[in-house]
Amino acid sequence: MHSWVAAHNPSLIGRDFANAIKLRINALPTNSRLRRGRAGDRYCRAGCRCKETLNHVLQNCPRTHGKRIARHDHIVNNIKAHLEQKGCQVFNEPIFDTPVGKRKPDIIAIRQGSALVIDAQIVGDSVDLNRAHRRKVNYYADNVTLVDGIKALYGVDVVRFYSTTLNWRGVWSQESLKPLLDERVIPRSMIPSLPTKVLIGGLACFNFFCKSTSSRARV
Repeated sequence: MHSWVAAHNPSLIGRDFANAIKLRINALPTNSRLRRGRAGDRYCRAGCRCKETLNHVLQNCPRTHGKRIARHDHIVNNIKAHLEQKGCQVFNEPIFDTPVGKRKPDIIAIRQGSALVIDAQIVGDSVDLNRAHRRKVNYYADNVTLVDGIKALYGVDVVRFYSTTLNWRGVWSQESLKPLLDERVIPRSMIPSLPTKVLIGGLACFNFFCKSTSSRARV
């Protein structure tokens, strides 16, 4: 989906818009891209034993870990603000102990006697988006202890599970997006706005990566 390109967004204009397009089409300068067809070190400038690709910089490099967390949290906070505006009682990252380990969904929102469990993820370039969505939903929905714990803690009879799944290019998982819209968890205005925020967060990751001198020795 490309609606973010045409949508009016005052936070993405001029150079940022041009760089967002470059990020979207994987055209930002990394060692692997700059040395394509030429000799030279293609490994990550942060010292990782990985080729310096945009996917590595935005998804895996330790240098950008903090910026990746901020990118994820920005998505979650926008959904949280919308649900609160609609009158939901929203809980951030509640922790539940279960037989298979702790579970900490990003958001649990209480609405009309139901608990909406929402977890956001921004995945890599080669990941099947719909499969990632299903895996995220099942991670919580298949945990009977978690479901029972949510019902008991919040006094609800129904628990529904959702994921907000996009990749770093700002592409939605259609299986993720449809129930979010159909069940009015997010408004239609977020169809372009959340991908825009993913791209802005990705640009922050990339710019921080390029400006930082932190590195670790390759072993």
